[in-house]
Amino acid sequence: MVKRLIFLGFLAFSVLMTEKPLLGQTIGETRFTCIVLGAGGGIEDDNLSCYLVSEKHSNDFICLDAGSLYSGIQKAETKGSFDEIVIPANSDLLKSAFILQNQIKAYLISHAHLDHFSGLVQSSPTDTPKTIYASSQTIQFLTDYIFNWRIWPNFTDEGTGFQLKKYHFQVVEPGKDFSIINTNFKAKAFTVSHQEPYTSTAFLIENNGHYFLYIGDTGPDTVEKTTNLKNIWETISPLIAGKKLHAIFMECSYPDPRKETELYGHLSPVWMISELTNLAKLCNENDFLHSLQGLNVIVTGIKPGIKTGESTFELITKQLTGLNKLGINFIIPVQGEKIEF
Repeated sequence: MVKRLIFLGFLAFSVLMTEKPLLGQTIGETRFTCIVLGAGGGIEDDNLSCYLVSEKHSNDFICLDAGSLYSGIQKAETKGSFDEIVIPANSDLLKSAFILQNQIKAYLISHAHLDHFSGLVQSSPTDTPKTIYASSQTIQFLTDYIFNWRIWPNFTDEGTGFQLKKYHFQVVEPGKDFSIINTNFKAKAFTVSHQEPYTSTAFLIENNGHYFLYIGDTGPDTVEKTTNLKNIWETISPLIAGKKLHAIFMECSYPDPRKETELYGHLSPVWMISELTNLAKLCNENDFLHSLQGLNVIVTGIKPGIKTGESTFELITKQLTGLNKLGINFIIPVQGEKIEF
């Protein structure tokens, strides 16, 4: 399987063949493990945003978005990403079902667009009771339009009709810390704009003083006319300076050129680099070209192209390579594979 790794700094990137993802010159000791259940955004319905993250050497996961859930578990299993998980001898479950029911402890859903939660809906009849962390807007959309006995049975503890109470909704309030049940993770939510007035959510996740940031779909502040990303950058810049932030998950849906009116609340390489440059200047305005050097940025939500020729994954890879002067370690995740950061 061809893996795309980009170490973007003052050197060119290379595309490598390997069994495990490489992160380039990662700063500091790795603390987290990510298994990619879904890496794309649209239109491949079996490869949509979904990332399992655990403490390193743990098999207890939180699930960040759930576009492709059970099918993603199956693909990751075939790639050996769950080889460390052993099913008890007295269990008659398939390994994929055992992982779904037992190893995923909670869901963090950034927003209620189908490519970020449809796998959760499809898997709900087989799943076990869990907590879903999301904004009040996201929860309202899910209860009003999905879990309502018209589109889907109400597997939650809110909303219309008989409540099956498999899932408990927990509202996350922007700027407030919360603990993630049945894990050692804590988190803080931030609002980001996804083509106003619709919003999405970013989650800053902490474990033992080490952090990573997961940003749901978002447009750039300049286009969205907000300071939402700036507010996040101001929060995480001290963590980067202290080498406590291990990765940023950040979407880049479209290759350039892309009209501002056709971003639809997303980023392209030009805008991704622009926002990361804003972050770099907050970290060290006098030497911003070096303040993010080696930082892992996991590029999520790339929308597959429908035309012949170069894929959007390859095109975005090349464009990020050409634009990056910050020494960032961009990682293009591949469905089913394991990343340590």
